[in-house]
Amino acid sequence: MKRKLLTFEVLLAIEIIARAILPSVFTWQLSLLLYGILLVLKGVFEGYRLNWILFIFGGLLSLLPWGIFRYLAILVVLFPIIHFPLYHHLKPKGPYRVGYKTILINKTLQASVYYPTYQKGPDSPQFASKIQPWQNFYDSIRLVKNNLPLWYIKIALTYLNHLKLGVNTDVPIVTEFSRDRRAFPVIIFSHGMATCRNDYSFYLKELASRGYIVISADHSDIVYPPSGQLHDIPHRNIDLKKRLVDLQSVLSFAIDPKGLKSIFDEDIEIDTTRISAVGHSFGGGAAAYLTLMDSRITGACICLDPYYMALDEEVFREINRPLLIITTKSFEEAIPDNRVKVEKLARLNQGLIKQTILGFFEHACHNNLADNGLFMAREVEQNKALGPIRLIKKHFRNHVALIEAFLEVMVIERETGGGAPKDRGHVIQRMQEKLYFPDIQFLETSLLSVKS
Repeated sequence: MKRKLLTFEVLLAIEIIARAILPSVFTWQLSLLLYGILLVLKGVFEGYRLNWILFIFGGLLSLLPWGIFRYLAILVVLFPIIHFPLYHHLKPKGPYRVGYKTILINKTLQASVYYPTYQKGPDSPQFASKIQPWQNFYDSIRLVKNNLPLWYIKIALTYLNHLKLGVNTDVPIVTEFSRDRRAFPVIIFSHGMATCRNDYSFYLKELASRGYIVISADHSDIVYPPSGQLHDIPHRNIDLKKRLVDLQSVLSFAIDPKGLKSIFDEDIEIDTTRISAVGHSFGGGAAAYLTLMDSRITGACICLDPYYMALDEEVFREINRPLLIITTKSFEEAIPDNRVKVEKLARLNQGLIKQTILGFFEHACHNNLADNGLFMAREVEQNKALGPIRLIKKHFRNHVALIEAFLEVMVIERETGGGAPKDRGHVIQRMQEKLYFPDIQFLETSLLSVKS
């Protein structure tokens, strides 16, 4: 994982140094002109982040006639390079390249399709969503009583418009999932509150590179409810039921011969016996809700640090599918009642208790499971929603290793001829065989000790 260089901060620092060395050449008028050009070019080619005010302040500070201010300006300008890292996307490790399409499920529901391909193609913007990322971010920080003004947020997130997914857009799909199976397993993905369909591209690309077709829906939640309360359960319950409608529409699209198959020119088959639901946070609750309410989820249910508070008590029952729930200690401690519901759903899966895993990775926080842990690392960390920045790569790799292992063991290699089903031990062993960092351990909760 490489840190992206903030080019225009470096250029401004060079200009300040040049003015100190050659004051007769770099007059304040020329410096002001160069600074203005760099400020405009940064907005056009890189965009601004929450630290944009430092770029402006450092540039103006450098124009003061006293030398000490110039040296201070260099520190102010270069500070974001160290303190506000922006990382490149992690590359998928599967045998395929990742294809990508944007589709309309219906008149109001947009989705992204990630799929395996052999061909290269043009990249796609990460935030080509109809949902503005700055609006979601603004609404989410209002919920935690942060009073940054909307105009500041709009400027501070312009850099998101310059991010790319690292995919191959509208290229052909591979014509087979594996040598012995032509039909493709499908994953229906539900993003977290205040995020969007491409905010989990690391996981979605990794799974597509392993042969899955992944469909990620763009939910239109009301992030900031009329009550202004983060845990407005009646309102969140309405949002959750809207999401169920969205996900069932995606599911219908996936299995309809005139749906998912029709967006590819190649003749492919969809394995309707291996359709899984995956989601993070509020989307983790939506994935569980979909699995509970719709028998067409025939694979597994994977909930990443899920928010179950919006689930009605009457829907809690045996989910009857292999179930993986990855939590974080910080989220558990922040919402203790949610932890009770998480444990309850896991324990209720008695018929498949050996195919049910509940646990967490050490030092991970809620946003270690979303892309914004890469492109908004410092901002998210300061809100105590991200583990140590130095462990970002390891957390992403370990989470995806467990997800892949679970899907492979519980869904792809599932026994269909009456043989003994594989259990949690096989999953953990498979995870350790993958690209996995053992210094960050997965700590599993014993479901035998979970109380009702």
